[in-house]
Amino acid sequence: MEMLKNHSAFARLNHPGPLGHPSRGGELSNPPCPDIAIVPAAPAHLPGLAEIAAAAPDPWSESGLAAALRADNQLLLAALQNGAPVGFACFLHVADTADLQQIVLVPALRGQGVGEGLLRRGLSLMQAAGATRCLLEVRCGNAPARRLYQKLGFAVLATRPGMYQNPAEDGLLMAVNL
Repeated sequence: MEMLKNHSAFARLNHPGPLGHPSRGGELSNPPCPDIAIVPAAPAHLPGLAEIAAAAPDPWSESGLAAALRADNQLLLAALQNGAPVGFACFLHVADTADLQQIVLVPALRGQGVGEGLLRRGLSLMQAAGATRCLLEVRCGNAPARRLYQKLGFAVLATRPGMYQNPAEDGLLMAVNL
């Protein structure tokens, strides 16, 4: 497996250009604001990412984000607006499978294509690193996220009763072939 340490495996792929991926429908139908950049996260981004994560129902701590940044088999992407973090996505890569572990945006940018850009970029990079499918789990009640995942080809594999807390909710396991 190609190592992801410090995202070096992705450095050649992380260049300016369309966020779309041909197997995911090409360019974004609703591209993010022109001042949004999607880049591999850096240690300097961690405090801002942790602040964004703290507002999520299942928040990650700054130390959890730092561990993802250091891990050989994880990819932490940051969405930056004018250089400041406004969202992130974290993917785990094991064997031929990627797993979207977390995707979070500041509320003001939800529904504007930034989450789609993070997801498309991450899927593209996971595929380039050898993943042939991506899994994710989502709250049953998170209709906007479910619509995005379905738009990108994810299908429901199973329902996981009582998976989430705060608030208690069932989860869906979804997958897409890359």
